[in-house]
Amino acid sequence: MQPTPGGISLRNILPQARYSRSGHYVFSACCSDSRNVRPGDLFVALVGSHEDGHTHIAEAVERGATAVLTERFVSSPVPLCIVPDTREAYGHICQVLAGNPCDKLFLVGVSGTQGKTATSMLLASIFKEAQLSTGIISSLGISDSLQVRDATDFMWRPPEMARTLSEFSANGCSHAIVEIPSQALAYRTTAGLLLDAAVMTNIRSDHLDIHGTVENYRRAQRRLFAHTKAAGYVVLNTDDAGNHASLASLNQPTLTTAIKDDAQLTATVIDRCASEQTFLIHAGHQSIPVRTQITGNAHIQHCLQATATGLAAGLELPLIVRGLEALDAIPGYLDRIECGQPFRVFIDGARTADQLSRTLQTIRQVTPGRLICVMGPTALDDPRQRPLLGRAAQQHSDTMIITSNNPAYEQPLQIIHDVLDGC
Repeated sequence: MQPTPGGISLRNILPQARYSRSGHYVFSACCSDSRNVRPGDLFVALVGSHEDGHTHIAEAVERGATAVLTERFVSSPVPLCIVPDTREAYGHICQVLAGNPCDKLFLVGVSGTQGKTATSMLLASIFKEAQLSTGIISSLGISDSLQVRDATDFMWRPPEMARTLSEFSANGCSHAIVEIPSQALAYRTTAGLLLDAAVMTNIRSDHLDIHGTVENYRRAQRRLFAHTKAAGYVVLNTDDAGNHASLASLNQPTLTTAIKDDAQLTATVIDRCASEQTFLIHAGHQSIPVRTQITGNAHIQHCLQATATGLAAGLELPLIVRGLEALDAIPGYLDRIECGQPFRVFIDGARTADQLSRTLQTIRQVTPGRLICVMGPTALDDPRQRPLLGRAAQQHSDTMIITSNNPAYEQPLQIIHDVLDGC
């Protein structure tokens, strides 16, 4: 973390911590990598699955660390600040060093198995319609409302997150939207974030190669709710069973959305075709029509969650609807190919069986004839999904064509055989 002029007192930030010496520990920068420590830094000993920062304390001190944030007592010539969880403390410290940008922004965090990008884009469109300067961190890029940069190299770590949010505030943003992956929640690199609205699209199962089990994955996703501010809201799609199960344990104010379930915001489909759909949003005593160029129930659910978040931000329903209608496409989601052909062609970025099932079901609703699914997993996708993708394509389409799609180091026919195992 870059130096803060004048420095800050560690005791003021972490008054409940245990300290090995009396007095105030004043520092202007912190670092969790002993190789990058500079004189005067606070060194943070993070405990990871493969590395324990406590083993690098001596190196950090040699490089000039004047104090150490640790989870246990160690022999050290510099003062120690001992906390139960250095990851949580690290995130809090980084936010303070960056000037507490979460306090200066209406901050929305969007997570879930599916629909994070779509919901974030809808919400960004609503804020744009309201002429609110909005910063965005998503898989599509990072924007401070003035310029967009690639998000490929964005490091999901507390220093980078705090610095980026601080840049949003400094550049005049009043609102910010952060698309939060489950990995960041699992590794607690979101520590320090304080959200005005925590939006959970759904909780199913994904990234089991990282989380290990479905329960671990769901436990990680539910960490999002702990990031809400005292006056913040949780926004849940209760049509999803995983979200519905979370309701009983939530202590925060909650806005629920659903198409089928009984919720605070609901929707009724009026008309639907391949190129657009019209539906009513019901919010309290208000009902208002919405016409979007993106079709399917999944998109309606995303619209409902964006609407609930917009209402939590104090926006009027008619303005919110104009923002929903202004978004005419979502990259990678049911992109239509229109070349005058007498049939419809959609390109979708589904990479899991659940995503493919939802996509095919949506297309089936607007397809009077045969549905042909052309698909092929890459070598980089979770191999456990291959037979499940085959099963989903067989169940929800009339004809399945399996292609070779970036086999990389694997034999193309092996990938195809893996897909066929599910049929």
